[in-house]
Amino acid sequence: MLQLCVALATVIVGALASAGSMRALYLLPALLPMSLLAAAEVATLPHFIQRLSVIAAYALYGTVAVALWMLCLMIAVDGRVPAWSRLDQLLPTTNIPQAGIGAVTLAAAATLAWLGTVAWIQRTRLAGVFAWALGITLLWMLAATLLLPWLNAAKSYRSMFDDMREHLPAQFDCVASIHLGESEAAMLEYEGGIVAIPLESNPEARCRLVWVQDVQTKADTPPDPSWRLLWSGHRPGDTKERHRLFAR
Repeated sequence: MLQLCVALATVIVGALASAGSMRALYLLPALLPMSLLAAAEVATLPHFIQRLSVIAAYALYGTVAVALWMLCLMIAVDGRVPAWSRLDQLLPTTNIPQAGIGAVTLAAAATLAWLGTVAWIQRTRLAGVFAWALGITLLWMLAATLLLPWLNAAKSYRSMFDDMREHLPAQFDCVASIHLGESEAAMLEYEGGIVAIPLESNPEARCRLVWVQDVQTKADTPPDPSWRLLWSGHRPGDTKERHRLFAR
């Protein structure tokens, strides 16, 4: 089994290293065999280390869970984001969607279930592993139930592309792109119905429209002085990424 994990991790990392495009996100499949390799030694740890690991996991995830519940309660009561959360620097606060009663019920059930594992987890040989795994699972559940409407409104490309359509010419031949990421290109096709032609690999493309992705701190000057800006925008909760559409 261990040999299979080593071989699988080696093949995944080797294949990605030789691929044409490489992102840290692509290494996620390698975490599975690496986790199995690490788990093989966890059961041999002394009992007091396992106990300390459990205490640390429940203290950390319990504190974060309480903070998430307090955050959602304060937003529901006051309608504003508390200053201590600093979330106003990451997410839009003009209109905060609220979680529904079903989502809140599911979040409460997950929290109670997590608390119910405290007595059981002490009797297992892998108490430390279970404590950290259950803790991160709880946080994902709380984020996916209590904060999902807010996160979706902030990180969704839908409103950005809806705004872009209002500035799109009635007729055009094609859309070229500069520095458009893989994820953004897929969302542009899904939400906007536009298949962008990257100029980096197709410099001969002579599309009338050019989609440029860069950062908001960059100057507003177009890549070519003759290009005319048609639209500029970004996701509601994005303070770094910027998209612009030019006509040439």
